[in-house]
Amino acid sequence: MADFEKIIGEYADTDGNIPKAAIGTVVTAIKQAVGNEFVDKSRYKAKLNEIDELKTAKQTAEDTATTAGKWETKYKELKKDFDDYKTAQNVKETRATKTEAFKKLLTECGIPEKRQAAIIKVSESEIDAIKLGSDGAIEGADKLTESVKADWSDFITTTVKQGADVQKPAVSGAIGSSMTVDDIMKISDPTARQMAIAQNSDLFT
Repeated sequence: MADFEKIIGEYADTDGNIPKAAIGTVVTAIKQAVGNEFVDKSRYKAKLNEIDELKTAKQTAEDTATTAGKWETKYKELKKDFDDYKTAQNVKETRATKTEAFKKLLTECGIPEKRQAAIIKVSESEIDAIKLGSDGAIEGADKLTESVKADWSDFITTTVKQGADVQKPAVSGAIGSSMTVDDIMKISDPTARQMAIAQNSDLFT
């Protein structure tokens, strides 16, 4: 800061008074000192306004960046939810298509429709492993058919056109009897067992 006492001292007499002739010189010297150290009021206010504008612009930029970051996070969350939903729907639709193909195969194997639900329920892993061709048919259907017939032979109904073999008589009391599922499953002869199942189909619903 300017040393005003020194400036005045340079032009004052020994009694401390400034001669009239020196007053103008002292004023000029003080103005020069003030001009070197202080900014004009209008310029100072302009600088303050400029600083405020810069602060506002900076805050706006930061707010915009924060908002953009929040929207990006929200977008990613929504996209993930949608992708998960779409994947789940695709899995659901694919399984439904495979299940229908599997039901058709069960029918072709001779398994009644009322038995198919139970088989499908315990065969989810096998159904998921099915591969369908472009025509919707099961790839490797022959092999799967053999497997189904082997695993679910007791549920396959057959039509017997000839009378009962005298050496293998029909199961006594099968029709209208009080046989249980265990009784039927204990029948060792496959044909007789299948006939018993067909005649007591209500036990397998």
